[in-house]
Amino acid sequence: METSRVGGEDDDGHRHVMRVTTGPGQVRHVVCDTCGHRRRVRAFAHDRAREHLAAEHGAGGFRREYNGLPWLLGLAAFVVFLVVLAGYRR
Repeated sequence: METSRVGGEDDDGHRHVMRVTTGPGQVRHVVCDTCGHRRRVRAFAHDRAREHLAAEHGAGGFRREYNGLPWLLGLAAFVVFLVVLAGYRR
């Protein structure tokens, strides 16, 4: 299960965040950390999150935050691959 976040700030400087979780079958859930709004969507989940933040909380300046673990695991696997490949060339 993969989770990313969409965040923005309103005119008063308050930060609002929505979590986008991808489950089985590419079904996504968007959950607002500010008001608890939940919605199940099949496509354009990050757009739906931005729409909610703009309409309900007046937030703008959106940033998409990623979970770093998959990137780190991919990088580690690539380094292991390079080390194994270098060992076979000798």
